[in-house]
Amino acid sequence: MDNASKALVIAGAILLAVMLVSFVVMVYNTATGTAENSLGSISALGVSAYNAQFEQSFGRNRTKSQVSSLISKVIANNGDDNNPDISIRMSGDSTGSDNLTTIAGYKKSIDTSSNTARFTVSGAYGEDGTLAAIVIE
Repeated sequence: MDNASKALVIAGAILLAVMLVSFVVMVYNTATGTAENSLGSISALGVSAYNAQFEQSFGRNRTKSQVSSLISKVIANNGDDNNPDISIRMSGDSTGSDNLTTIAGYKKSIDTSSNTARFTVSGAYGEDGTLAAIVIE
């Protein structure tokens, strides 16, 4: 009977140890999931802030100085290797370009347009939500 009692105590200790380890793993997984969700929210906020610097120029009836300023922002953005490139498509251009020389040509075209010229500016977004292209009509 003495051996049976010791066996039950050992079995109980093993059961408690397994339950404790399971609890620790569960708490760790919950904490990790919360941290990952927080990082996803920060990333979404980062995408929103990134897009906002360009989106403020979107809309109808934009002046040539507003569009020229937007193109300058795109040139600065595309020159930075840490940022995704944004292509620009002008009306009549079916493909658009993210090439800095081509975009500079678009800017020159806008800058030499009439002071009364008005433009409609819109955007297209990539799968990750970042601005991928700007359409100027």
